Amino acid sequence: MRRSKHILMLLMIAIVISSCDSSVIFDEQKDLQAQQWHQDSVLSYSFEADTLFCKAVKFSFNIRHNIDYAYKNMWLFVNIDAPNREPIIDTINLEFMDNHGNWLNHVKGGTIKESKHYYRYALPNPPKGLYKIEVKQGMREKVLKNVVSVGARIEKLTYE
Repeated sequence: MRRSKHILMLLMIAIVISSCDSSVIFDEQKDLQAQQWHQDSVLSYSFEADTLFCKAVKFSFNIRHNIDYAYKNMWLFVNIDAPNREPIIDTINLEFMDNHGNWLNHVKGGTIKESKHYYRYALPNPPKGLYKIEVKQGMREKVLKNVVSVGARIEKLTYE
């Protein structure tokens, strides 16, 4: 009986340690209906953090579009709410192609292109609580076509 308690305790410690290896805290992708993103459509993501145990977190946005997407970039209006902090409100330009129409190195995939874009600022000493991220497309098109999905991600910042 005592031995099984020790084995159970060691197993629980191993699970906790292995779960700490991942730097991903939150990751959610939202598919867009008919691959269209309306200008007035806000994509909302939320995450409840009990504790983060890290010095800082970084935010990123994952965009998936098909090869018929008409532009070399995409503008996003972003609002990030973290507990006990001023909201981060920003406009972000995500580049997919160079000026010659070649895909940039971070854009992967075949007929569906996928790219992850890190937000330029990290959030130091992230508190526990509710995190909310809202994203709107900021292009001049009322309906942005050929956008498959948009994702938001929060990761522990690792120092190398």
